[in-house]
Amino acid sequence: MKQIFLDTETTGLKPAEGHRIIEVVALAYENRHAINGTEGQFHAYCNPERDIDADAERVHGMGAEFLASKPRFAEIALALQNFLRDAELIIHNAAFDCDFLDSEFERLNMPPVRNITHNVLCTLNLSRRQNTFLRRHRLEDLCKHYGVDDSERTKHNALLDAKLLAEVYLHMTRGQLAMRMSLLSPIRASVTPEKAVPVRFFAASEEEIAAHNAYLDTMEKETGVRPLWQQ
Repeated sequence: MKQIFLDTETTGLKPAEGHRIIEVVALAYENRHAINGTEGQFHAYCNPERDIDADAERVHGMGAEFLASKPRFAEIALALQNFLRDAELIIHNAAFDCDFLDSEFERLNMPPVRNITHNVLCTLNLSRRQNTFLRRHRLEDLCKHYGVDDSERTKHNALLDAKLLAEVYLHMTRGQLAMRMSLLSPIRASVTPEKAVPVRFFAASEEEIAAHNAYLDTMEKETGVRPLWQQ
């Protein structure tokens, strides 16, 4: 299944107050590797048709003059939905970006994000569950924790932030990959046939099966990745 790392920049904090998306980036990965070319990246700036809050402009550095010549969101909406369709979206603070995307799609009578994608994974929530010892779980905090170089991030930038998020997520879920690789590695016998001891097999009880399934559910919630045994 295709995974897409998504980030947006906006004119302000709340779509309910009329704020709009001014930049959207979606980077596609498959089997933990970036998809090259136009099939692997969607990037668009949008003319928001409104003023940009001063605080927001200080964060991302984009002003009305720069955005005046860019397409309106309505002009890129269908291409964006087609790019996101049936993929797993991975977003840091997903509620923020999804609220803005859904607001933009609603204006155009288009379906919301969760209706067109496989699912949405919030790495902010994942980090809060997984890294309980961290005081903060901002993207810059996770970059520092996992040793991801974010020195170019002088301002918020959707393209750079999506790339950093992809690196952070790969670090966060590395344990799942290691487990998967170990299962795929060939197992060599350590005893000769003449020394082998007969092996007895016992069926698991209903209670043991229920406990095992509950443990797999916990793994999925903590990592955001469906365990191999359930795939």
